[in-house]
Amino acid sequence: MRENPIPRKEFEKLLVKYQKGTCTPEEQALVQQWYDSIGKDVNFSMDEDRQQQLEDSLWQKLSFRMHDQKEKETLGVYWKIAGVAAALFICVGVGFFLTKRTLVEEGNFEIASGTETIITNYETEPKVVTLEDGSVVTLQPSSTIRLAKPFKKERRELQLTGVAFFEVAHDQRRPFLVYTKNVITKVLGTSFSVHAAKDDQAIVVAVRTGRVSVSRQVEKNFGLTKSVKEEAILVPNQKAIFNLKEEKVTTTLVEDPQPVAKAEKAQVLTFDEKPVVAILKTLEKMYAVEILYDEKTLQSCELTTVFSEEGLYERLRIICKAIGGTFEVQGTRIVLQSHGCAN
Repeated sequence: MRENPIPRKEFEKLLVKYQKGTCTPEEQALVQQWYDSIGKDVNFSMDEDRQQQLEDSLWQKLSFRMHDQKEKETLGVYWKIAGVAAALFICVGVGFFLTKRTLVEEGNFEIASGTETIITNYETEPKVVTLEDGSVVTLQPSSTIRLAKPFKKERRELQLTGVAFFEVAHDQRRPFLVYTKNVITKVLGTSFSVHAAKDDQAIVVAVRTGRVSVSRQVEKNFGLTKSVKEEAILVPNQKAIFNLKEEKVTTTLVEDPQPVAKAEKAQVLTFDEKPVVAILKTLEKMYAVEILYDEKTLQSCELTTVFSEEGLYERLRIICKAIGGTFEVQGTRIVLQSHGCAN
């Protein structure tokens, strides 16, 4: 009876560990049993669907025959692994070279020799840096940015270690990319913050204005290649949290949402026996945040109050106290619950 095959993703990780020399003796023995299962007839002119079928077929053979192969010499296994990885690598055909070209352009941060500029904030206060395109970076203490000077013609990019707030000058033809470990933040013109301290296990991207695309680099072909996978599109008052250890992404609201329009930040809101539903709609528009509630249940609720310097969450607490309700943040939305108001 055949044993259940090892999951493909787990085996890919195992091969990477083997090549790095970090396998346990049990894992090394497992790897040493599989190399005879490699198919040798590879047609490199196949179409994309056939290539994928071949790779899947090869994997099935590897996973099922792994447990009954004879043990071979470690050095021979190593080179056989390299050969299989190369075969899978080439089996992708021309698509691989196109992918690699894309990665050079967007997936990897590279600076030509002699053009590198490194800026580090050694002070105890934030350091304001104005870039050549007019973008402004507020660099927190012990944080560093690394960039090419001048920017490339087709894009503006830099690498960040630490914490910084970016106010990006709009340029439709040249996107602005921030690289932090394996996370890439891409915008055309907006303001956002990135928290990527050297020893942190998570990277946080939070948006104040505009629209931000956040992606991460994903290893493929047993760690030999990388692709760029878009994880989230963020709008004002949203943030993405990348857990590097678990490789998970969570999107939610920022801790202190701000009015989208700067003029509204200092605006005093006065409501006199105003329907609560109308007040909630005003806050939704002001903060560009979706607030979920039962409009029918709240149709009899009215409120007289003045909002001045409170943040969004404090304003919601005031409303909930008046109508006997509660609210909580669920992802990028706010859910408000109440039993309504007596007539």
